[in-house]
Amino acid sequence: MHVLPEKKQTMFWLIIGTEITGIVVMIGLLAYKKFIADHFFTSHERKPAVSVSYTSRPTHSARPLFAQTRVESDTPVKIESVPAAAAVACVQSQPAEEAVPAKLSSASPDAAEPSTPEISDLNEQGDSSSWQIFSEENKSDKNSAAAGPPLPKVIKNPKIIVIKSRQILEVYDGGKLLRTYQASTGSNPGDKEKSGDRKTPEGEFYICVKNPKSRFVLSLGLSYPEYDDARRGLRTGLISQNEYSHIISELNMKRQPPWNTKLGGEVMIHGVRQGGRSTAGCIALENNDIRELYPRIPIGTKVIVKP
Repeated sequence: MHVLPEKKQTMFWLIIGTEITGIVVMIGLLAYKKFIADHFFTSHERKPAVSVSYTSRPTHSARPLFAQTRVESDTPVKIESVPAAAAVACVQSQPAEEAVPAKLSSASPDAAEPSTPEISDLNEQGDSSSWQIFSEENKSDKNSAAAGPPLPKVIKNPKIIVIKSRQILEVYDGGKLLRTYQASTGSNPGDKEKSGDRKTPEGEFYICVKNPKSRFVLSLGLSYPEYDDARRGLRTGLISQNEYSHIISELNMKRQPPWNTKLGGEVMIHGVRQGGRSTAGCIALENNDIRELYPRIPIGTKVIVKP
């Protein structure tokens, strides 16, 4: 019998040992894999089904949205809050007619926040604050106080004229009168002079903001204070030079002027008229009338308010 040299014998047994070790390791891995598959990957069949929906609580300010976890079994599940961005990505939202501007001026200093369940990204606390807060049934009323055929879907050259003495709001396409609405204005007569005087401003303005989440159904913001108002305020000492410059700058760029000076602001065309009651300075229409008007009036539309 041929005998291998000592070195070759050592090499031979080393190779044999390595092969045996590899086979043992392979068998162990296969057994471990089967164990994992049997105990973990099939266990989900015994778990209760869980569905998650995202809702938000109505509030004046932006607050976190919460994930409400509903478990279809008796197993208790912890409810945890999630970031608002994640919730918004999951919720099926309804498209708004027009987004509310991201940058909004602060509320008037003499404003008081009324308690209302409405979400209002644009607070409308200024001269609208003393309006009586409407109830839920007010929002779904079917009242209208309009004369003339319904407005067309598109108005090429819209213009609004408010006549305070007649308590009406007229909608024009260029020089053609399309529709006339009954409107309520400020409880005090005359042109607006300062915050809290309950007067509707007179003159020529433009729509500077639209709020689809107004607590007064829908609202169109007027560009008050205008140039003449700013000059008068500076002359009488109601506003500072910096406030005056800020107002003029925003008006020159056709944006929303500051609404937090002593001249007042947040003068809106909005809903919840419910008859002939006066306002604290805004222009109020019946709810269905503002619903008809709002989507047809773009930012920049000219508004003339006459005595």
